[in-house]
Amino acid sequence: MNTSRRLFLVNASTLAAGFTVGVAWPDARAQTLTKGHELGAWVSIQADNTVRIRFVRAEIGQGTMTGLAQLIADELDADWSLVLIDLPSGAENLSRKNIWSSGQTGASTGIRSSQLYCRQGGAAARAMLLEAASKRLNVPVAELSASNSVVTHQKSGQTATYASLALEASKLPVPENVVLKAPAAWKIIGKPIKRIETRSKITGSAEYGIDLQFPGMLISTIAACPVYGGKLKSFDAKKALAMPGVLSVMQVGTSAVAAVADTFWQAKKALDATVIEWDLGADAKVSSQSLRETRFKGLSATNEIYLGNQIGDLASAEKNAASQYQATYELPYLCHAQLEPMNATAIWTPDKCVAWAPSQGTALTFNSAVANSGLPASKCEAFMTLSGGGFGRRLNMDFVSYVVLIAKAIPGRHIKLIWSREEDMSQGRYHPAMMAQITASIDTQNQLAGMNIRLSGESFRKRAGYPVVKLFNGVDPFVFEGLSESKTDLVNKVVNSSKSPTPLAYDFKNYKIDFSQFDSHIKLGPLRGTHAIHNIFAIECFMDDLAHHLNIDALEFRLKHMMANPRQLNVLESVAQSIGWNQPKRPGIFKGLSQCTFQNSPTALACELSVSADKMVKVHRVVVAIDTGYAVNPALIERQIGGSVAWNLSGLFHEEITFKDGRAEQSNYDDYVCLKLSQMPQVDVTIIQGGGDIWGGAGEPATVLVAPAVVNALFRASGQRIRSAPLKNLGYALA
Repeated sequence: MNTSRRLFLVNASTLAAGFTVGVAWPDARAQTLTKGHELGAWVSIQADNTVRIRFVRAEIGQGTMTGLAQLIADELDADWSLVLIDLPSGAENLSRKNIWSSGQTGASTGIRSSQLYCRQGGAAARAMLLEAASKRLNVPVAELSASNSVVTHQKSGQTATYASLALEASKLPVPENVVLKAPAAWKIIGKPIKRIETRSKITGSAEYGIDLQFPGMLISTIAACPVYGGKLKSFDAKKALAMPGVLSVMQVGTSAVAAVADTFWQAKKALDATVIEWDLGADAKVSSQSLRETRFKGLSATNEIYLGNQIGDLASAEKNAASQYQATYELPYLCHAQLEPMNATAIWTPDKCVAWAPSQGTALTFNSAVANSGLPASKCEAFMTLSGGGFGRRLNMDFVSYVVLIAKAIPGRHIKLIWSREEDMSQGRYHPAMMAQITASIDTQNQLAGMNIRLSGESFRKRAGYPVVKLFNGVDPFVFEGLSESKTDLVNKVVNSSKSPTPLAYDFKNYKIDFSQFDSHIKLGPLRGTHAIHNIFAIECFMDDLAHHLNIDALEFRLKHMMANPRQLNVLESVAQSIGWNQPKRPGIFKGLSQCTFQNSPTALACELSVSADKMVKVHRVVVAIDTGYAVNPALIERQIGGSVAWNLSGLFHEEITFKDGRAEQSNYDDYVCLKLSQMPQVDVTIIQGGGDIWGGAGEPATVLVAPAVVNALFRASGQRIRSAPLKNLGYALA
């Protein structure tokens, strides 16, 4: 029986109708702003009283589209059942002087860095509607109220729908200064509203990038030099061009070959039949071992060392120490391994270039189309589709660059480029491997007197030329995420405060952290959790390790060094209580803790697990407490954290990218193994809303906490202190 994914989803739609609601994702092939009466940049009111809210971030499965719509709709006092979504295109954004900014989505900023201007946009539109009603009814604005897309004058009982007021309101100036609601007045914000796009995903009507179809469209696939930095020497496509359905085999750039055919399989077989000769370059002998040796040398290096933070007088603490305790931690290169392989679609003519992509920012897609089309920006356009996972990979526009170049070689035809899974994984933008050596100085009273941390590895921001790296003379201040806050104020002058380096959650009196940086040929990129993945793993494993060395309870030891951080104390005490940290031990069940402040959200995690004699590990339960300041949609936060647990647990046990002869050795899910559904533990989440001026992110904080908590629990179970991953290399496996 041939049952396609889409056929199955359509047949399952009767089930979907019983438990989900929502509107369809806009048609990616014809994304134009719906006509109506625009009230500022974020809201358009239609004649049928529906409210079109503009969404400019990427929906990559995290639910940001629903959360941002809630922010705008609440301040607008809109009827949520009437809310629909519009997606501004790249050219539309450019024509309006980038009024929606880049729309770039990453670093858990979807809500926290958008919340202010989204709420202001909704409040401004509401103010315009109230003013229009005031003029029509000839009553003061102060006597009017708005609710569920209707303006009411209580004294006279007169009402007016938003649709009836929209034309008059659209002619008014957009107010620059608006009063936002107090949290107590929120009606839509804070509610666990179902995601807007859920129904379209379940029924199969939502189109991901890989689903996009156009009449006469051709399919392409590509092979790039397997060693980064290598070049294409030659290729022979005679056999490939004789195969059915194959239109072209071409060089793309200086280091890739693409085949174009009627179907993906025809293109793939054509590429397989093409004889390609590569100039592998100077890095063809690089291996995981040689890269590790370079990182290890960095732990004791004295030249080109970058200071992250220094507190107190560490030198005196070390000099007067009764003893020192040292440990070294390391994590490997990691791949995004998102389910939907890299793909994009483009059409090129001498007068127009249009690109469609499941990217993490429409402006990124647009800029790539402009850069590679040879056309001015006024002749380019870009549209965003749904993404089947991103995790940071879709911030790099190599896949868009390739498809535009291929389309340029075949003018007038829609070209969809689909990377094979093997190409996707072997041409990744990997999370850098890192080592951390931590040395604690212990005084004569058996107390922690000082801590010295040396990081050694690479920075993806430096490799990509981020502006913030230039500001700091070639070093990436974000490499200290989770371990330093010294450069926060300076960084805030350059980038949004929501992206500032994450502060250390502990209040050590004598403390120093620095970084030995080196560059390899490997292509790097942001990955969910970024540098905090290895930094939090190191510090949280070490805190447990040191507590045991000092014969102090791991929870007590952490609390002792967090007294200056009450919000962090709160989340840690919450998970300790939930997991029953101080309760009598159950036979065969072992517990672990970890905590951090990351993406502005104090977060703590605890787990309980069991281990068999043959090292089969069953993680039974994970509890997480997170303080995001405000919870726009608690259901979305819970799901994000559940996904975070799955993501980090999978990485801890299974995942690594290794290199031999300059190239990645892993190429598919058979050798880059991901977590199975049966291995997923129960996850309990406590959401704390600490309020204040800071809004925290939810997509990444728990991501960096699973590994250290599990490793700490494994020590209690086995007596083996683990300081590296993946655990498969130590004989452990998930049950």
